Amino acid sequence: MTQQWIVESISGEVALSTRLNELRDAGTGVDYDKILFNTDTGDYTILYLTDYEPIDFRVSSSSFVFVISSDIDAERIFESAADMVFESTSDIDESLLREFSSSTDISFITVSEINWYHIDLTFIDSDYQGGTYEDTWADNSGLVYAAAGSEGLVSYSVDGIGNMTFVDSDHRGSGDYYGVWGDGTYIYAACGSGGLRSYSADGAGNLTYIDGIYHSVGNDATYRDVWGDGTYLYTATDSDGLQSFSVDGSGNLTFINQSYNGGNYYGVYADENFVYAATVSGLKTHTVDVDGNITFKSTAHQGSDWYFDVWGDGTYIYAASYGGGIKVYSVNVINGVATLMSTNHDGGSDVFDIWGDGSYIYAACSGDGLSRYTVDSGVLTHIDSDLQSGGNYSGVFGDDNFIYATANGSGIYSYALVETQEFAATSNIVSDIQSDIEL
Repeated sequence: MTQQWIVESISGEVALSTRLNELRDAGTGVDYDKILFNTDTGDYTILYLTDYEPIDFRVSSSSFVFVISSDIDAERIFESAADMVFESTSDIDESLLREFSSSTDISFITVSEINWYHIDLTFIDSDYQGGTYEDTWADNSGLVYAAAGSEGLVSYSVDGIGNMTFVDSDHRGSGDYYGVWGDGTYIYAACGSGGLRSYSADGAGNLTYIDGIYHSVGNDATYRDVWGDGTYLYTATDSDGLQSFSVDGSGNLTFINQSYNGGNYYGVYADENFVYAATVSGLKTHTVDVDGNITFKSTAHQGSDWYFDVWGDGTYIYAASYGGGIKVYSVNVINGVATLMSTNHDGGSDVFDIWGDGSYIYAACSGDGLSRYTVDSGVLTHIDSDLQSGGNYSGVFGDDNFIYATANGSGIYSYALVETQEFAATSNIVSDIQSDIEL
């Protein structure tokens, strides 16, 4: 087994990131100066030197791999192979092959079908029923909900291509609706000075109010956000800190406990280990016992900006830090101490909300609209953004099919990830990949 150069064409940012991670994990040195991006197709070509074992090498239907012995000049290999990938996939010029005639140990490996594509964040539809749309939540029932300030809780049905139809709204007469979240049975709204409210919705999205509760310890609590962990509900309540609630089988709410450790609390998220609060003074972690009592653990705050929202993907915790961009943290599962991994503020505008779908991280940004990122080892890379006119983006959430964003004065938007095929072809460059090409 000898070292050989591999020139590999990869379709799309996600596939590129995945492949580079695989090569890094395998200890293969990828020359990052040798990554080409084709602006016409959106594809990448990478070059790396590796100990190559053909039987162990995996080629996907979106990859085109060239294996060439290492005694040939790498720059010439790279340029010529890139030309082959992008310009001559069905027939290879014999004279081009003879550029490598210093060695007959040349193998070309491909698959019968080559598909090159890219994925774009694509706007679909919008609706506005009045008020200031602050937050959104959706499940996979074909319904999406918005906390719409003075308009209350608003529900929509969503068809198979992402078009939204207004169904219902409800406002209980006090407090602006700032946050919304659901547990699959009930929908909960954080309603400013109106407290926490619970709703049910039928299959069509018609809302039924169930219960409301307001609890303050003298600080005039303003309920900003709500989240649950499957056992209890939690609210970020501005100057009254973090609160916990139980909900019975009928949707009725009971206050349990409160924790306040300085600064106004704006966002809340819970996972199997901790409850996190986004506050004026940073990211705060808490534990919750079996009875729902909250214990403060630690604070992390990098920079001077307020943290408005928090969300986690099971590996990292992401904080929307207003003018400070997106903060990515790892959290010690023993003591709850959060360590900053990276900051991304590529767009430059204020970040208000954050969410992810397992493939990408999305941020609602005031001046950039909805922004999409990949994450690798705790570092975010911006891919694209979309800004529709009419208002500052304030909330983001999604289901298995669509992404939804709210914008203060202009309502709710639906988006989809649209895969565009740039090129598809069948290639029979080598009929027997076990043998070398004879020159």
